[in-house]
Amino acid sequence: MQRVMTDLLCGRQAAARLLAVILAGCLLQACAQLRPSLTDCNDRITAAADGARVNIRTVEQDQPVEARLNGVDARCYDRGGATVMQVKIGLKVIRDLAVNSEVIFLEVPVISAVLDGADKPVSQQSESFRMAFPASSGVLYPVVETEMRLPLDGRAVISLSPQRL
Repeated sequence: MQRVMTDLLCGRQAAARLLAVILAGCLLQACAQLRPSLTDCNDRITAAADGARVNIRTVEQDQPVEARLNGVDARCYDRGGATVMQVKIGLKVIRDLAVNSEVIFLEVPVISAVLDGADKPVSQQSESFRMAFPASSGVLYPVVETEMRLPLDGRAVISLSPQRL
């Protein structure tokens, strides 16, 4: 009789474990559905040649600094009749250490425009990304991130700007 009770108890524990595994699998599947599937959409973003290199001045020290685009990566997913583009912009920022080798702070303005399928402007925005040069450092390679909503057939254009618009 005791053996029968032990077998029943082990059977219930096994069923409870199996149910827990099934519920965990369902939960993981639901979470996967909430996170969008990103696709490469680098063909839908353009870096304007005129804005690939700009000269700017630092915020507090008024020191000249050169900023260059150093690569752009775009990942997209469709949501609500539009495309959401997550953009990573690589920069190369250079300063002359002979002018000042101390810590300096600066802002790099980036302008982005959204175009529809007929290349007509839909919207534009200007963002400014803050960064700092450590003491005795003449070059920075920051990567800044932004997000844009595009029409399903649209594309984006980015450019550096010498000042925030």
